Amino acid sequence: MIEITEFIYGRVCIEVFCEIPENVLNLLRTCGISVFDITKTAESRMKFKIYPKDEEKTVSLIKSKNVDFEIIKRSGFPFIFEKYKKRAGLYFGALCAAALIAISSLFIWEIRVEGNKDVPKEDIERTLSYLGIAEGKIKDRSALEKIYNSFLIAENRISWISVNFDGTVAHVEVDETKKARLQTDKGKNYNIVAKCDGIIFRVDAVDGKSEVNKNDIVSKGELLISSFVDSRKSGKVLRSARGNVWATTVHNYTVKIPKVKQEKYYTGKKITDSYIKILGKTLPLKLSIINMKEYDMDKTQKRAELFGRFKLPFYIIREVYKEYSFKEETVSFEQANESATAEIARKTEIELENAEIIERTSTCSETDDCYIFDFAFVCIENIAKPIEFIIESDFPEN
Repeated sequence: MIEITEFIYGRVCIEVFCEIPENVLNLLRTCGISVFDITKTAESRMKFKIYPKDEEKTVSLIKSKNVDFEIIKRSGFPFIFEKYKKRAGLYFGALCAAALIAISSLFIWEIRVEGNKDVPKEDIERTLSYLGIAEGKIKDRSALEKIYNSFLIAENRISWISVNFDGTVAHVEVDETKKARLQTDKGKNYNIVAKCDGIIFRVDAVDGKSEVNKNDIVSKGELLISSFVDSRKSGKVLRSARGNVWATTVHNYTVKIPKVKQEKYYTGKKITDSYIKILGKTLPLKLSIINMKEYDMDKTQKRAELFGRFKLPFYIIREVYKEYSFKEETVSFEQANESATAEIARKTEIELENAEIIERTSTCSETDDCYIFDFAFVCIENIAKPIEFIIESDFPEN
């Protein structure tokens, strides 16, 4: 898209063909010619843009070096003016539009938040709006430092924030406060317990004393590695337990698939409403009566453009309502089995991500209303779970 400055001053796009096209750019810059939007289209071809006022000088310099070139495109207001210079009414309208654009550039038309992962964009925008950064507000760079401090006090999930204005867009960059790491912290005491039932396969105790052996059957919460280690010299020695305990585990899942399902389908009836969003306000362009019992709504928001190229500072919103209904369909055993298998695959991909599945079995039964699928997965996995504890008695630490 063409930016405001590019539209006002215009651009001439030129492509040069030579062995080292970078030399042409160096020549132009040495002669005081500004070059923009440089793109190397091939090993010996390069495309770039210049101001219209520099076109004659640029062409002369390129020809002096016997370099082949082609003027790809001339764009922007100067060329439009040349084309329509005898149409005074058009220029008056353009002048009014330019005045409106100049006034609108004093305001914030759009806010773009970047850098957030866990903190919702809406929460950041809500806090900024309270502090004066919102769509429809006047841009005030002098108040940014105060806004930063107030924002960080109000939102403790953010550790750093910056606001930069690019035309009518406010770019908001944030860093989220780092969460406490899940691994054990030095200086604290931990025992290792079982996070689930299992049969011990191997114990890798880095620190602490192993309380279980291979083939032992353990239950969830049972102590696996203790922080207290026997010492010949001082009896019990406290070492915060660290390590992995691998065990054979069994995970059972049950999936029920109804024999009759409600299948959703669209009737083909649609209703469209349109709105214009300007300075944070939404104004209706077309409102319809929604006389549908069941429907889905698809909403799109698009930046308005002039001539399909020049961005305007407001949005066109369209809401499309699509009517749907339901019909009953009988589910065969094959369909039910396929659905159950897919659901279990999604579930185990998440829940058994760190486990090695060594055996899987499945059985099926049915009632009058549904198919019942039972799945069992035998796995090898690390069942070690660190649990912090506080002691009042003093033990010598190693």
